[in-house]
Amino acid sequence: MRRHLAALYKADTQGRLSGLNQWDGGAAPLFHLGRTEHGHRWCFHMDLDTKTIKELNGFCAREPAHFDPAEPPLFHQEYLRVLNLRQPKIWTGPAYWLDTDPSPDQPWQQIDQSHSHLLSGDLTPWIPDLAHRQPFVVSMQQGRAAAVCASVRIHPQAHEAGVETAQNARREGHAMNAVAAWARLVRAQGAVPLYSTAWENTASQATARKLQMRAYGVDYHLSETQPA
Repeated sequence: MRRHLAALYKADTQGRLSGLNQWDGGAAPLFHLGRTEHGHRWCFHMDLDTKTIKELNGFCAREPAHFDPAEPPLFHQEYLRVLNLRQPKIWTGPAYWLDTDPSPDQPWQQIDQSHSHLLSGDLTPWIPDLAHRQPFVVSMQQGRAAAVCASVRIHPQAHEAGVETAQNARREGHAMNAVAAWARLVRAQGAVPLYSTAWENTASQATARKLQMRAYGVDYHLSETQPA
């Protein structure tokens, strides 16, 4: 979980969150609680005042060591109250890591900017990421990328996977194939391949199960929903 949080966010000298750890920026949540059976880790946005952080710290320290991963934290309502969120954006879901080198079972390729022609249709929005999210792997189908898996958050000790499958190639194992190839490349660099998703994303969880990933914790973070 420590490596996971370090990969997800940029932080100031006090360890307070200043933004997302990705090439194109992004706002960090106000509060992130990572729960594991070996203890919990939490962090706060740099804009929160000392009083708010102290109160949140108190509840985090009292979260039980044994918990149902699918249930919200014990003090979920207290976190909402302390942060005074009018329209809370709540994220929660499992986090996994790969401690083996799974074998891809379909054609795949690591690509960079020179291979942008392989990304078409649903996967075109990934083209700007080619220069920044390496390793960047595609699962191939008839000469085109059917799915991508890339390092969307990069830390010397851990990489976070970002995965997408083209609509017309789903349920054909392409996501699993791309993740397997990506994980091997990340491990070859001496980093840990990490993979996290939302509880609502059952397809993503199925990919994790098929690759026999190890679930190590549960993410829970809160933000204010931004107006459209």
